[in-house]
Amino acid sequence: MSTPAVDWSLLYTAFNHLEPIPPERLGDWYVPRPGRPAEQPAKRLEVLLDPRKPPQRLLLVGHRASGKSTELTYLAQQLKAQYFVVRIRLSDLLLDVEKTNPLEVLFMIGVVIHQAAEQTLGAIDHTPLEQLKGIVEQTVRAHTGNAQFSIDLSRLLSAVAGWLMPPARPLLDLITPGFTLGLDLELMRAPAVDRDLERATEALNHLIRVVERSVGQSLLLIVDDLDKSRQADTIRLNFVDKPYLGRIACRAVYAAPIEIYYDLSQQGGRRHFEEVVPLSNVRLFEREDPERKDREGFRFMREVIQKRLERPGGPQGPSYTEEIVFARGVINELIMASGGIVSDLIQLVRLAIVEAEMEGAGRIERKHAVRAIARLRQLYEAALTPSDRELLKEVRRIHQRPEGPRAEDLIRHNYLLSYLNDTLWFDAHPILWPLLEAPRPSRPEGKTGDNG
Repeated sequence: MSTPAVDWSLLYTAFNHLEPIPPERLGDWYVPRPGRPAEQPAKRLEVLLDPRKPPQRLLLVGHRASGKSTELTYLAQQLKAQYFVVRIRLSDLLLDVEKTNPLEVLFMIGVVIHQAAEQTLGAIDHTPLEQLKGIVEQTVRAHTGNAQFSIDLSRLLSAVAGWLMPPARPLLDLITPGFTLGLDLELMRAPAVDRDLERATEALNHLIRVVERSVGQSLLLIVDDLDKSRQADTIRLNFVDKPYLGRIACRAVYAAPIEIYYDLSQQGGRRHFEEVVPLSNVRLFEREDPERKDREGFRFMREVIQKRLERPGGPQGPSYTEEIVFARGVINELIMASGGIVSDLIQLVRLAIVEAEMEGAGRIERKHAVRAIARLRQLYEAALTPSDRELLKEVRRIHQRPEGPRAEDLIRHNYLLSYLNDTLWFDAHPILWPLLEAPRPSRPEGKTGDNG
């Protein structure tokens, strides 16, 4: 039996590092995180959200591109029979999700919940949403001097029509043009707006109660992309200084930045939420011995690749094995270079696919993987300064979080990675390790090689 030719374009599409697993592909591609059930964040969230427990407001924290969105998609699918689930991706709704504005978040949550209920029931009382809209308009007018400011609610609801995810349940994932109230973040930090945020939160909670009565189910709100904030003061605004997220009157899970977990200046936000659940990077090696591989971590990352190979285009398309697509040993090299970041692994595979396709190769050879790793390393290396390299070397030596604003930047952008087993520890991203090794001594002048 002949080996099937590899459809590189199909695999390129399947290995998309920019998007979480689509809901319709969860059954084919989702892999539970390694470790015991008690160590798996999605399982922990399911237990905390048991309907017999009081409503909880929970944070799922992790590094950028660590897989939070996929875990939240999986959680929504698991709980759709128990709750009226509304999942919101703020990057699809707001104009600038990196500068998250509390009032915009509250308002858009209300709009999406209302629209989800209307799609399910066909019609619902608009009064609670109109009341929330009125408070938002009054706030903008009062603090900007724009007496003419108004929100075209009909137009906004049309833009937020969205699609119901399969199966046809009220599990909403929306795409709409970027929305903004035009409020400056400095204004939102001022105590003068606190009462306005309280009133908006009360109006949203009234809307939630009306929706729950109308649909006959408790609401589970899942808000993604709040972890996209990169500035410490923006994170503090939304999670520490303005506790509106913890006061929403329904069960809720929010994706949150890793700083909430380890940064002392951000840890005040924990008191607003029942629990902070960490999504650790996948551990691939031992803290003190990088040569000693973590079997469970490698197994998980390998299965991430295998699942996409088996069903790259759906049940009716071709199916591949790793032996068909990869030369021996290549997958392990790509896994180690990923540092345990699932998104980086998927990107490395995609880069290797392009290298193989450009050469007209029938499979991904080691040379293609080496080029893919080098290309991703270059993207990381471009922003490094000499002092960054020294800091990364020091973390490699002591495995502890360094101090200072530049260190925080390196953590936010995955140059420094945290791992969690019995303790929290740090290391430089493995793709950078070759850059941190001592340079080889230069040859004496006049020597050109062994035969020189």
